[in-house]
Amino acid sequence: MTSVPEDEQYAVFPDCDALSSNTNGQKFLYHTKVDDKLHLANSPDRLIRQSGVGRKISPLGLSLFFTLGFVPAPYCIYEAIRKFEVSVAYSSGSNTDLDKAAVKLEDLLQRALASEVEQLDRYAVLASGGMDSSLVVSLLEDLFQAPVSTLSVHTRDLCDPLSTSRPMHRNLLLNSSNWSDLLPLFAGLDEPVADSMLIPLHAAFQAMRPGATAISGIGADDWFGGLYEHLALHIWSSCEAVPASWPEKDRWIVKRMITDLASRGNASAGWIRMVSRMGADERSALLGSYLHDRATSDESDEFLRCWIERAPSFLDGAMRFAQRVRLPGQTLALLRTANRLTNTRHFSPFLAKDTASFAAGLPVDMMVRNSHRKVLLRAIANRRLTPGILEQPKVGFSIPLPGLIAPLIRNWEVIEDDPALNQRAVRRLIGAWTNSDGQEQLRLAAHIWMVAVWRLWWQTHRAEL
Repeated sequence: MTSVPEDEQYAVFPDCDALSSNTNGQKFLYHTKVDDKLHLANSPDRLIRQSGVGRKISPLGLSLFFTLGFVPAPYCIYEAIRKFEVSVAYSSGSNTDLDKAAVKLEDLLQRALASEVEQLDRYAVLASGGMDSSLVVSLLEDLFQAPVSTLSVHTRDLCDPLSTSRPMHRNLLLNSSNWSDLLPLFAGLDEPVADSMLIPLHAAFQAMRPGATAISGIGADDWFGGLYEHLALHIWSSCEAVPASWPEKDRWIVKRMITDLASRGNASAGWIRMVSRMGADERSALLGSYLHDRATSDESDEFLRCWIERAPSFLDGAMRFAQRVRLPGQTLALLRTANRLTNTRHFSPFLAKDTASFAAGLPVDMMVRNSHRKVLLRAIANRRLTPGILEQPKVGFSIPLPGLIAPLIRNWEVIEDDPALNQRAVRRLIGAWTNSDGQEQLRLAAHIWMVAVWRLWWQTHRAEL
């Protein structure tokens, strides 16, 4: 039996598709069962209030957070609550013509934007100068037949190529004091998510006029093969071996990527987050008093191994991981929070349902081919964008982790009252970070950042737990 309250934000999830929503665009991802009644809501807080389930922290959810930086579906940070997984259909093989697929995708993106601009009053495109947001700008300018407004967020005063090439571009500069002011954002998340992208995203939304719509290229990486190296990094950090069942070509790709990524001296914040996920021993030391033994920590690694070992190939597993785990668990969680706190609407043609359905049915070699990312999107970009745009690096919308954690460490209180963390292990972690440099310091910075996000979230919710 299903409980269906009158409140429109608390309703039956229509088809277990994380991209589905009601008429107000609310996502119903959380569910629990009480007395044979299935309760669903768009946030765990609302679900707890309506159903009466408790707020006990899930050891597995906590271990997964310290593995991935977020809690993936079907799990939740609360033991009595679950999240729906994304239902995606996959195809295999290479029987789709690249040119025809590019024409189809371009049409879907144009249609998604056209349906949106009909109701636009005020808007800005969140532009990083990369391929995804540049494609959105190009498609919108075709619709408007005029230059569109763009906005970038930077963390240091640098030359933004968009400032000189776009007449309606605004550049927002964040300094370290701005970062500190925005750190409480992480306390307001439904569940802890250790992605510093929330800071520039919130700053961009907040800088827009009331009632405006932020348009972006978010979702392109997840749906069209921009994140395929993530699974390679998880194999490296959690599984330690490439499955023997994978074709030799896939084994070679993984080894090549790991070698390439490990050799980068000035790694981006996004890469640091992915490459430095905690292994089982580190998690067990940090969370030992809460997990009681290694079993829960091993179970969170098993979650990753399932994605790797069940996949027929590396690329298939990478696509599944990005679309079904990272997108709903991390990206959409940040968007929901930024939307709610700023009352700014967000739209991305890459998250439109028709676009996502099309992407889910494509063979993986339309996404990644010969270790080149976003093959299909690049086919569209080659026709619409100049070579200079395709070759220039992204600018903005990232926060350096060392700059974030330094003020946090100085202001940390004694953490003996936190049942999830081992105080000695945290102090050893901070000491190791202080005395390290280079790549090791960056790796440890990401570990401390996950501890910091957990602390921010837990201190806000502790009275309810």
